[in-house]
Parts: sequence; structure tokens; C-alpha cells
Amino acid sequence: MSTNLAAMRARSCYSEVDMASGSKKLKILMFDGSAPAHVHTQASRIIAIRDIKEVLGEQIERFTVLLSEKETHPVPNDENVDVIRVPYRQWIAARAMIEDSDLIVLTHGSMGMYQGSPTDLGLLSLLVHTAKARGRKFIAYGCDIDATGVFSRKLLTQIMSKLDLLIVMHPECAVKIKDYGARNEIFSATDPAYRYQAPASDIGVNIKQRLGFDPLKRPLFILSPSALFEKRNWASLLNGDTESLYPFMGLSEKLAESRSRYIRQFAAYSDWLVEAYDADLALWPAEEVDHLVCHEMMDTMRRRDRCRFLHREDFGLEEMSWILSASRMHTAGRYGSAALGMAFGLPTITISGADDIDWVARDFGLMDLHLHAVSETPWIPGSYKLDEQLVELTRQALGREVELREKILAQHRVIRSRASGAREILREWVQSHLLRDEERNNTIPLP
Repeated sequence: MSTNLAAMRARSCYSEVDMASGSKKLKILMFDGSAPAHVHTQASRIIAIRDIKEVLGEQIERFTVLLSEKETHPVPNDENVDVIRVPYRQWIAARAMIEDSDLIVLTHGSMGMYQGSPTDLGLLSLLVHTAKARGRKFIAYGCDIDATGVFSRKLLTQIMSKLDLLIVMHPECAVKIKDYGARNEIFSATDPAYRYQAPASDIGVNIKQRLGFDPLKRPLFILSPSALFEKRNWASLLNGDTESLYPFMGLSEKLAESRSRYIRQFAAYSDWLVEAYDADLALWPAEEVDHLVCHEMMDTMRRRDRCRFLHREDFGLEEMSWILSASRMHTAGRYGSAALGMAFGLPTITISGADDIDWVARDFGLMDLHLHAVSETPWIPGSYKLDEQLVELTRQALGREVELREKILAQHRVIRSRASGAREILREWVQSHLLRDEERNNTIPLP
């Protein structure tokens, strides 16, 4: 990052004084296509808004955020941006807004950027081409980028090649998309969402009433299992996703048994937590696809009387921040849920199902509390003795709880300071590219 940033700084011909003195005001349009957004995406969205406003300051004439109409947790009012809701996958309506904007921003969770379908990516490609044809700037800010199928990877690579600035949320993400064939310059920075801090508020009483238990009276454990056994279909096969062939290779019964065993063993671990620690449990599907697995797991538990299901529609970023801060431990199967808990020094067991959650375990030095998704065969995620492994790791973690909390909080301070890197990359790009090109087009006269 430092080499690229230094080169960008060398090309810069504007200072912050120059920015303030220009007469042209910029219209900003931000996309956030996830529906509804999980808490990590909500945090990323807020930080991206604040960073852009800090960098551009009074140069901003209008700041508009496009959300899906299904989004249940919109941008907080104190962020002072215009919010427009658009029916999901009908973003073609945004073309007129793109033509009337100067800078278009994709954030973490924007449609198609992370494991998007060919339909989503095709629509995003159309919007990017529209912007470029109109001479607009189009950037990605703090994104995680991934694709499972061959065709999706080609589309994603084509989209990335058209972006004026691409900042990804982790160095390993940059390596991954280079392997896809991306040839444009990619900047990597620590996930900006680590800089999110929940506002001071007195919502604890209300949350305790909604949960039906008090974390101050009995320990609260957060469980956020992920759906490791997603169904495949012919559309996935046409996309080049070879996992779609599994049902046609005689593996359907094995997949069903793996899924059933995963749910049974996670439920058994949950019952053990209640009985061993007299604990209350909060079952948190961190992403929409996790709802069904969480429901089935709760139905399988013996002690579901001590478990609450946290619907994403009811518990947004601020509520989940409070719950995580009041919890004793977290067992996480998703990057977003694990990363958010780090701000509170929450001892966390991570279960690998994707590259990004591995990043959390490595970055915070928690690989001794990390379970890899071991395979019974080269194709099927395994979960043999998952409950026994989780029990052992829980005992280890709580046996050194104070030490773990101090270690996590210390590392979070380090990572949080690094997370400002994305903002500084944006600042250098604005000075060396955005304003320079606007001046060249006679839209911002020189002072």
C-alpha cells in the first residue's frame, strides 16, 4: 500500500486548500445493494459516508445513498445524507441518477461484488459502463470481492478494470482478485468498518426486555453459525460453479447427512453451554442465508427455553453492538459478526467457511481458537465431532478470559489505527485524480 500511496502522492497537484477554493460542487452517489444489510455492511456504510464527507468537505453539493427497498436499517439521520430506496434488482432506475452525479461509490455489500450472481454482476456492469460513458468517476471503497463461478469471475474482472479507484478491505483480498485476472491497480487497506464505534445511548433496558434475560445476571453467549451447506442449481452450473455437479455425482445423501450432523452437533454444544455455565444464548444469523440453519438448530436444542433468536430486522448495528459488549463469549461462523465483536474484546471462536473469517483469526492472533472446515471428501464440508471441538475450545478460552480480552482489545487498537488507510488512499486519489480531471474539464476553475 505504501508504494502505491507514495506514487499517488507524487502525482498530486492539489492541496486541501485547493479543494476548498474550487467553485464546483460535487454530487456523490453511493450504492448499497445488500438486502437487508448485515451489521458489518451497516458499519462499513457509515464509515464510508463519514470518510467521503471528511475528504471532500464543503465540495459536496449532494450526497445520496441508494438502498434496497428491503433494507430495514437505513442510514442514521445524523449522517445527513439523502436516502432513496429502489426495488432490489431494479437498479436500472439508477441510470438517471448516475448521469446526474460526479462520483459513484460502491461500498462493502454492494450488489454483486461479493459472490454475486451473474444477473447482479451483469446489472452492475451496465451501471459502471453507463457511468464511464458519461465521464463519471466510479470507485469501490473498502470492499470484499469474491466470485464462485468462472463466468462471474470474468464479469467481476471486467467491472474492476473499469473502476477509477479500487480499495479492498484486506491484502489477501487483493491477491485473490489478482488471481482472477484483474490487471488494474488495486489498493488494499485494513477493513474501514473496524473504525466504527457505537454511539453512547441508553438502549440496554429496552434490549434486555426484548431478549427476556439480563446479561448482568447470567452470562450471555452469542452463537452465529453459518450456512455451510447451500443448495446449488442449474443456474450455478451454467455460471461455471462446479459444485453444482455434486447432486449429480451421488453426493446428495452425504450432503444432507453432513448438514444434519452439523445442526445436531451445534445444538448439542449450545445445550452444553446452558448447562455448564448456567448461560443464556443469543442465536444470531449474521447473514440472510443463515436464517434457516439457525431456526433448525434452535428447534433441535433441548434447552431452547434459554435461547433467543435475533432477527436481523429487529436488531440492527446499534442493538447488536450493545449485545456483543454485554456478552461473555462468541462462536462465529461469519466474518462480519466476528469482526464487530473484536471492538469489545470479546473472546471468539471462529469456524472457517470462507477466506475472510480466517483473516479475523490471523489478524487478532486467535488461530488457536479457529476451526477449519475439514472435509470428509474433497467436496463435502465436514463437521465430525464439532460439538466436542467447540467444548474444548470454549474451556480453553474462558480459562484465560481476562488475558484474551486484553489481547484482543490491544490488537483492535492497532488494527483500528491501520483502518484509516482507506481514507488516506481516497484523499490522495481525490487530490491527484478527481479534482485534476475536473479542472481539465473546466468544471473546477483554478483558484
